[in-house]
Amino acid sequence: VGRIEPRKGQLALIDACENLGVNLTFIGAINKNQKKYVQKFMSKVNNKNIKYIPQIGHDELKNFYRTNRMHVSTSWFEVVSQVDLEAYSQGCKIIPTRYGYAREYFFEKIEEYDPLVDYIDINKLSKKIHDEYEKSFLANIRPEMLTSWDDSVNILFKSYSIIC
Repeated sequence: VGRIEPRKGQLALIDACENLGVNLTFIGAINKNQKKYVQKFMSKVNNKNIKYIPQIGHDELKNFYRTNRMHVSTSWFEVVSQVDLEAYSQGCKIIPTRYGYAREYFFEKIEEYDPLVDYIDINKLSKKIHDEYEKSFLANIRPEMLTSWDDSVNILFKSYSIIC
């Protein structure tokens, strides 16, 4: 889930899953400034195991996560990936990017994707996906990390009030 562009690394995920026999679904708008990347992506999407959905509503997205087994973030960088947290909270195993802070939200060790290593040796990413896919899973997010948007805004407002 996310914009289709080089920074998000969808082509690496397609390459890594090519021989795993898993179905892939990508959801998100295309970056119109990245025509070559999008063109290459779209040429691979026509495969029977790979689907592309340009847009989906939030309720549909929640159901999508619940009916799928895994979410992999092949981004080169994320601060805290909202899609990782959403997928995990709905019962998906996740492999977040190493260059972000998602691991701080979870109790257990999360296998991470390292674009500087795994993109060069795509077999490493394939193995991570295969191994994680086979493991049993129970979402275990730290409760203090689960807040509504209203709660988040109140926490932020209180923090700013203290500073100012």
